[in-house]
Amino acid sequence: MRRTALYTALLGALSCARMMAPGGGPEDETPPSILSVEPEPGTGHGDLRTVTVMWSERLDPSSASVFLYPPVDHELHTGGDRMRIELAASPGEEPLIIHLPAGISDMRGNEAGFPVDLVYTASDSLPSGAVITRLTRQGGGSLTSVTLIELYRDTALVRRTSADSSSEAVLGWLQEGEYRLLCYEDPDRSFQWDPEEEAGFDTTLELSAGDTLFLDPVLTVVDTVGPILVEVLASDSYHVTFQFSEEVSYPSFGRGEVVIEDSTGSGVTLNGYWLSRGASSPSVIVETGKLPDSRLTAFAGYVEDLMGNPSRPDSMDFYGVDTIPSDSLRVRSFFPPPGSDNAPPGGPFLISFNYWVHPDTLAEKLQLHRVVDSTEVSGSLAVVDGRSFEFHPRHQLIGEQQYRFLLRPGIGTLWGDTLTEPFSWSFSTLWGDEPGALSGRVTGVQGSRILLQIRRTGGDSDSRVTYIDVGTGDYTVDEVPAGRYTVAAFVDLDDDGTWTGTEPYGTYPGVVLVQPGLMTRDVDIEILP
Repeated sequence: MRRTALYTALLGALSCARMMAPGGGPEDETPPSILSVEPEPGTGHGDLRTVTVMWSERLDPSSASVFLYPPVDHELHTGGDRMRIELAASPGEEPLIIHLPAGISDMRGNEAGFPVDLVYTASDSLPSGAVITRLTRQGGGSLTSVTLIELYRDTALVRRTSADSSSEAVLGWLQEGEYRLLCYEDPDRSFQWDPEEEAGFDTTLELSAGDTLFLDPVLTVVDTVGPILVEVLASDSYHVTFQFSEEVSYPSFGRGEVVIEDSTGSGVTLNGYWLSRGASSPSVIVETGKLPDSRLTAFAGYVEDLMGNPSRPDSMDFYGVDTIPSDSLRVRSFFPPPGSDNAPPGGPFLISFNYWVHPDTLAEKLQLHRVVDSTEVSGSLAVVDGRSFEFHPRHQLIGEQQYRFLLRPGIGTLWGDTLTEPFSWSFSTLWGDEPGALSGRVTGVQGSRILLQIRRTGGDSDSRVTYIDVGTGDYTVDEVPAGRYTVAAFVDLDDDGTWTGTEPYGTYPGVVLVQPGLMTRDVDIEILP
């Protein structure tokens, strides 16, 4: 019986061991998070030797790592959902930063996603100094995915962090003193700056107690090699892509020597071009006349990278294709957004297409009107690139007024595609800072001193009123901020510079609109007794 019972128990155990969760169900995509830290970060940790971090789930031991600043000898033990950091020495008066990187992941590879700093000090308070950096790269362009910011005191590394998606980094809990700040791109993850190949910034700074410094380092690199033409490809019968080894400057492509020839040596018309990704890109798309579906040769030279280094003259053969573009001509983007009520009064206003558009044709078809009276706004059209344009009004637009852009039909492509429907959008603008002027004539009661009273509509105190000594007869007032006003004139009998309510007075009927850059005329006023 005992043998049978034991066998039955073993069988039951084996049966339980074979039980499995049913297949399917949602995949675990939840990143691990910290549940607790023992001891809690903060002050008064003069005898600190061990820090334990509990996570919400089991960690992948290969992903577990910590960095200590300033560097302290330590051992890291990871098991299950627990990390234990054992210090060879306790922290002193200077804060000890235990940096848990964003790449710590669970057993399914879900990363924590953001770094965590645990701060300990033996003193009874933490220093509050900080350095905040916002990084840019000389000549523009994007920073590499790994850009490090390091802070040294004397020769000791006291902080290291990486820039976030907005290229910003914060280094906190700093004591007063002199530091060396080193920022650099580290694509090879060597934690060493190679100034000849990696863009960087190196400086010293003085930090006062409790102060926060905001810095805008510009990362530079000793780069003397221009872009190299890598590939030339025709995507259809009217578009050719020039691919370079690095990001190129848009203006330099127009200044450079760029030519396409057919097999007979005849040049192909180049109508316009644009960078494939907007502001910066290693690829330039050129819209051409119709290409033959045969061998062609592209020449490109003196096209500059973002550091101003020119490319050497080079050529490359490619083949044309007998096909028209697959997408129809359309407006790709425009600014300001439709319905916006805070557009800049002086522009510029943008319209962009998905293909090249002739600037002269666009200038004929695009109009801007003030909605209230259908007045057309004069201005000029500037080419941003082969398919993008800016409209610059001659004068700032009137604030709190609605305006409408109208693109009339008729713009077309070389392959016969045409915009057949009108395109329009409306917006309102803020008041700008371009002044206007007003003029008129004062008649009626005479006096030794005639003052003009210019009051903003809605004004309820003298702080919003301007008094100008004009006398009788014709007057002109320059440099009047654009806006709506009531305008009056009076005889200043008591010579106090304001109207008392009993002095001879006259007003212009209605509201006077002073437009930016323009003279508002015939603001005539008769002073009555």
